[in-house]
Amino acid sequence: MFHNIASNSLDEKYDYHITAITRLELKRDMSELWKCLAGHISFHCQNKSWTRIIFECWIERGQVIVYPSSRDTLSTVRRPVLDVKVDYLSLATQKSDEKETDDEKDVVSTIAYFDVMESITDSYRKEPAKSVIKNLLKQNDFKVITLRNGNISTKMEHGLFF
Repeated sequence: MFHNIASNSLDEKYDYHITAITRLELKRDMSELWKCLAGHISFHCQNKSWTRIIFECWIERGQVIVYPSSRDTLSTVRRPVLDVKVDYLSLATQKSDEKETDDEKDVVSTIAYFDVMESITDSYRKEPAKSVIKNLLKQNDFKVITLRNGNISTKMEHGLFF
């Protein structure tokens, strides 16, 4: 389930909460996130230049940070930002902590990252995201970038195709 977190919530740090614990639920909820993200960008970036949307997947924190960016913008500038709590990542971290070796732990977190990355790149083609993303692409051509734990060496670019 995808939730907009109220400002009086105990979890004020996050803008949204994705409670998905399966890959199928994660894809469904990412489609909802795309819809909210498109509205957020349309409202906050009307007169600003941006050429990409960055999704930073922080596995150990159970968090995805999403923001538009341009090639000219420093990577430390993240405005406007959507900060999303993702239970799927928190569950992966718990599973990782149960493993004995660092290699086993890394495998669990890598699989979780790829599951989130796949849900990001697949879910924009489904409603409710599809129509709002098409409209956003009419306003501004952009790419999607995913990063694992904000590490630029894990950067993957994804084009949007319909």
